Amino acid sequence: MTRHSHDHLVALLEKGRREILYKLSSLKIDPKSLNGWSFQELALSTLIDCSIGTSFEGTIRGSGANSFPDIVIDSCFGVEVKVTGGDKWISLGNSVLETSRVDTVEHIYLFFGKMGGTPDIRFRKYEECLSGIGVTHYPRYKIDMNLDPRNSIFTKMGISYDELSNEANPVSKVKAYYRSQLNEGESLWWIDPTSDSAAASPVIHTYDSLAREDRKRFLLDCFILFPEMFGTSQTKFERAATYLMTDYSTVSSSLRDKFTAGGQESVHLGPVNLIVPKIYFKLFCGARDLRAHLENIPDEKLIEHWPVMSAPSDTLEYWKGLLDKKADHKCLNGHRPSDVFEAGLRFAPYHDSDGF
Repeated sequence: MTRHSHDHLVALLEKGRREILYKLSSLKIDPKSLNGWSFQELALSTLIDCSIGTSFEGTIRGSGANSFPDIVIDSCFGVEVKVTGGDKWISLGNSVLETSRVDTVEHIYLFFGKMGGTPDIRFRKYEECLSGIGVTHYPRYKIDMNLDPRNSIFTKMGISYDELSNEANPVSKVKAYYRSQLNEGESLWWIDPTSDSAAASPVIHTYDSLAREDRKRFLLDCFILFPEMFGTSQTKFERAATYLMTDYSTVSSSLRDKFTAGGQESVHLGPVNLIVPKIYFKLFCGARDLRAHLENIPDEKLIEHWPVMSAPSDTLEYWKGLLDKKADHKCLNGHRPSDVFEAGLRFAPYHDSDGF
């Protein structure tokens, strides 16, 4: 158990803040010379000096390269150090995953240096100034030193910082929150270790350069994950385009044509033949492949793209219901899209093609 209260730590941080600002204002240190590493070293050495003669003396150390937070005080307190060369109080923080967090640290403060304009330093409890989630190659907190704590990302999500940090998979909680905020046609994007996209190539490909099996897998994915493609919305292919980019590192200038080009075709629905748009013909011809593919899609992927919090017990029936809800029925002469799919299971000839 620590011998110190938060008040003692705040007093130490304030003393360190004043000492560094004195060095900056007296030109003993050029603010423009400070980068992330040098400011961190300055903060560490200053706090050590300021602790002399206090009960914190001898308890302050750097946590080491790539560890979080940067400075450990009396084992249970941590100080994360940030600096910006601009005249602003915002920055990107650390990974939501916090896989490199020092085990003994229970409470973290942010020590933030603003070197642009009039140099200044502020410190606050870490969780009080995290406004949202940004993305580099993994989800990272956004820092805003002016943030009202009532507007923190944790208040918005309805979970405390400590609770999220102790989650086995905090990214899933973050993704669930941001999914709930999406508008029609929008999709999440980031690479995280729980997703297939964690292995996505850093090279951007064109659609036609994809291997044949990858093109077919992408089309099958889209028919299952984005049934709004059968609807009439102007944004109906936008989630599919985002998915092509994030999960396949691929772009296409004519993605709509992969589903709709080719006019109309005839499908056999029991006693009747029906002339349907090409996308329904693909649904008919690819029905067996779609059923098999759906059986092998991970639950995590379905949860990410379907409007569900957990995978349905019968994913095929749920998908058929979603398809009937999202699709435009007018072209089917009273039939449902799921009827076209079921007819394809019974009557469609086998098409060994990436376009079905």
